[in-house]
Amino acid sequence: MASLYFTPDKKEFSTVNWALRQEGGRWFIDFDETIRGEKARNGANAFQSWILKVQKR
Repeated sequence: MASLYFTPDKKEFSTVNWALRQEGGRWFIDFDETIRGEKARNGANAFQSWILKVQKR
């Protein structure tokens, strides 16, 4: 689970339960399962306005 804060005072935030999967001994976020789970918990509008940007380190 991770809390994402949208304002510096942390009054506007969202909490997301990330689904993880292991592949080749490494852990990854399973975005399809994460979105399915969030929609099941929070309704059809879950992730409606989110843009997820993944960067390789």
